Amino acid sequence: MIKGIIFDLDGVICSTDVYHFEAWKQTMKKLGVDIDQSTMDKLRGVGRVESFKMMLPKNVFIRETLDGLCRFKVVL
Repeated sequence: MIKGIIFDLDGVICSTDVYHFEAWKQTMKKLGVDIDQSTMDKLRGVGRVESFKMMLPKNVFIRETLDGLCRFKVVL
């Protein structure tokens, strides 16, 4: 009896790159940082915390801010 199925939707069934880019772009714009597609290309396979560290200028990096930015809520 099958109890569950796991799908890898990121690039397997549909491409989500455009949505990730737009979400990152909007988030970083609120922090005063503009990013482009070449920035996103460097972030492939990089986790959320490390991605922020790579994109935020060193003087903006505050641990509490980063922790808050990395929290997310899934709404089904």
